[in-house]
Amino acid sequence: MGPPTLRYQGNVDDPPRKCGWPLSSQGNVDGPFRPPDAVEQRKRGKIMQAGWAVWYLFGSDEKGDYLDYYASHRMTDDRHVRIYADGLCEDLPTIREFRLCSKDPEEDARLEAEYYAENQKVSRMLDEKGFGLRGDEPGGVQMNRFLHLKKLDE
Repeated sequence: MGPPTLRYQGNVDDPPRKCGWPLSSQGNVDGPFRPPDAVEQRKRGKIMQAGWAVWYLFGSDEKGDYLDYYASHRMTDDRHVRIYADGLCEDLPTIREFRLCSKDPEEDARLEAEYYAENQKVSRMLDEKGFGLRGDEPGGVQMNRFLHLKKLDE
């Protein structure tokens, strides 16, 4: 069985779009990556399979009921998506994998500081949502998160 099908990777500036359950290899809610009874019971949880760690929770806001998920794998960018009951999806902030660089040392230092500050801000938000690392995730997921949050020479 392969990794969950995460068919679209957008960014937070993209307009909302229609999408389906992201964790199904068949692109529907009845696929093998669907957490047992999670939708019916609106239970939060985490799926770990094939190198993936996927955190999910249910909630509601002024737009209606939703499912939030954060998917991470060492071989690809993270995804953080909110799917509303009507199928509308919004991309949410993720830990960025790459940063801008400059040949100018002062500008590069500023860009590096901004990169780590933004990733640490997103990490705190993920922790508050219950999407933080607990130590049971695949090693590559843990390593990527660590490398994108802290300078190695600190």
